[in-house]
Amino acid sequence: MKDNEKKTTLKEKIISFKQLLSYFKEYKVKLIIYSIILFIFNLSFAFTGYLIGGATEYAIKMDISKALFYLLLYFFISFVSNIVIIIVYYLFNKVQTLIARKISKDVYYKTLRLPAKAFEDLSTGEIVNRVTSDTESVIGISQKFVEMSSRIISSIVILIYIFMNSYIVGLEIIVFLIAYSFI
Repeated sequence: MKDNEKKTTLKEKIISFKQLLSYFKEYKVKLIIYSIILFIFNLSFAFTGYLIGGATEYAIKMDISKALFYLLLYFFISFVSNIVIIIVYYLFNKVQTLIARKISKDVYYKTLRLPAKAFEDLSTGEIVNRVTSDTESVIGISQKFVEMSSRIISSIVILIYIFMNSYIVGLEIIVFLIAYSFI
């Protein structure tokens, strides 16, 4: 470990995280709305499974009109959810870009206020990296976090639905997931 590198304590990490969250406060309502919409449309995939099952069941019974109804409803929900998700991702990325600009601007101004010695210790590439790509990394992580948490919550809701219908199938899925995690 170099002399100029130091270990960060938990308290310093919490302070850094709070500083990072301060950039998101202005857009908190929009981000919450986008997250809720993303969660709802991730749940729509569970409902589309029901529609495909219903269409298959009615096709086997040779009730073509009900089978077509289920299929059309499936395609309509898929189409609408894809359009809404595209719009949400566009708006979410717009907010993320605004946040990234703020962070980059603050890092740039703080870099300009550094003492001359700081520029002797750091290379130009490290300084430019801090101003540009580090802020983009933070914003990219926030989007991945929202997507991941939305999918996890949706998966839990789907698992609960599966357990309500058949606990044996639910247990098989849990066992499969555990076995799959070791592969």
